[in-house]
Amino acid sequence: MSGPKTDGRPVLNTNERRDMTLWTIRAVHIGIHGAHRVCKPGSFLSKEVKYSPAPHSAKLIDGGAVIEPPSASEKQAPKDRIRLATESPLVNVPNTITIVRTVAAMILAVLAVTEAGVALAVAAYVVYWIGDILDGLFARLLDQETRAGAVLDIVADRGCTSMCAAALLVLRPDMALPLAIFLVQFMVLDCMLSLAFLYWPVVSPNYFYEIHRGVHRWNWSPPAKALNTGGLVVLVLLSPSPLWPAAFALAVACVKAASLVVVGRLRSARLQAP
Repeated sequence: MSGPKTDGRPVLNTNERRDMTLWTIRAVHIGIHGAHRVCKPGSFLSKEVKYSPAPHSAKLIDGGAVIEPPSASEKQAPKDRIRLATESPLVNVPNTITIVRTVAAMILAVLAVTEAGVALAVAAYVVYWIGDILDGLFARLLDQETRAGAVLDIVADRGCTSMCAAALLVLRPDMALPLAIFLVQFMVLDCMLSLAFLYWPVVSPNYFYEIHRGVHRWNWSPPAKALNTGGLVVLVLLSPSPLWPAAFALAVACVKAASLVVVGRLRSARLQAP
């Protein structure tokens, strides 16, 4: 930077002030969405953006803005810190897997409903679960994790689960109560909870441990994911009475409700923060 110095710090000249004004407008615009992005001076309209874990501090000195340089920790932020969404095409490998496994699982589930076939219902769940594992795996391996992909995955899970639950109900009509509790929990409570990640600058619920480790552990850790749907399916297929599946579904619903309360408090605290 050029120009006089105030307290040992250079003050921006007219051109640099103009660039800084554009930088600030851009940073505020992106900050509304929860991500702190720093545009290089002079590239306000370009797509070249670099990311930092936190916004740079700024002070006004004699009408000029002085920007503190990013620290070494900001420049070398580890990969497991809060993830920031990046621009990426909607059509990619993991999203394609999500769409294919959703269509295949729902077709199998519909056939299981019309044919009342146990093998078809099991096949529908297997396709759904394996596809759900693969789309997340390829998203990480190919570095194609996106917020749009996470939302697509959440919505697709509801489509698969609803049809697969209908197939289970045809096979086990005596399990109507536990399946009803599960559907309310998964289609409403868990859906709201899963979409809550959009309030923070994380790519998906898988990174919610950066916001609250307890909520992540209860809902999106590998054991929690397996128990959320797999536990109920096993109980519905094997239990001679609807009592235990209903108790299990109710317990999971209580965990989801408690998690929503925690997330709501986190959100309120964030909105009230100065």
